[in-house]
Amino acid sequence: MKEGSLTALQLSKKSAIDRTTIYDILERMMNKGFVTTLIKNNTKNFSALTPEDRKSTRLNSSHQIIS
Repeated sequence: MKEGSLTALQLSKKSAIDRTTIYDILERMMNKGFVTTLIKNNTKNFSALTPEDRKSTRLNSSHQIIS
């Protein structure tokens, strides 16, 4: 996602993939740690995580599980 954070509708229009399919894809990507969500103006936006962000997220998750 070169655009920063986008809504599912924006992603759907840019990719020419049905919006409901986009939600399914985003859910799988969130579960794998590639995408995160944030709320902007009462709208859910999706943003790709950088490799550095993914690494720190995994470290934090591992730390919480161990603690």
